[in-house]
Amino acid sequence: MYNRFKFHKNTFAVFTQTNQPENFVKPHHISKHGSRYFFTEEGVYRYSNHWGRVGNCRWRLESIDYKQQTMYWGFCRWEHFYENREGIPLFFIEQTDDGSYCCNHKSNANGKEVVLRTAADAAKILKKIKELTSETSWAKYLKYDDLEELKKYFITELIHSSKNFHQIRKEYISLKNKL
Repeated sequence: MYNRFKFHKNTFAVFTQTNQPENFVKPHHISKHGSRYFFTEEGVYRYSNHWGRVGNCRWRLESIDYKQQTMYWGFCRWEHFYENREGIPLFFIEQTDDGSYCCNHKSNANGKEVVLRTAADAAKILKKIKELTSETSWAKYLKYDDLEELKKYFITELIHSSKNFHQIRKEYISLKNKL
């Protein structure tokens, strides 16, 4: 299990957004980039304006816009820190309650069948999903009746298979040509 002395070395964690704890005035640690850390028996509070990739860690804060450099409070229990080794397939992509997509650790799969990927591969898939949801140029030469259904098909395939976008597109075109 992780603790205040080793949670910051090659870990993955999902922090829950919270308010500043009332009894914390002086942080236990301030990083060189200005993040403030407050340790408890249960876990760590972090006050920072940068989340996602943090040094050799991947720490996600639920329900925030990562493009904004806003300071947020987050809390994570010690038992919710997991190993993060580059090049090892430890991560999966999931859709969150708000409809967005994120990377999660295999220890959080809760019995669901998931496709595990390296952190770098998961980041590529998330980037592609963002492109699929925000642009339409990728669908320019595809035959379809409903763009939303087409997006859903491609995103589902990206999440639940080990195929890349080009393989999925090739299969889709082949399937449409047979109809």
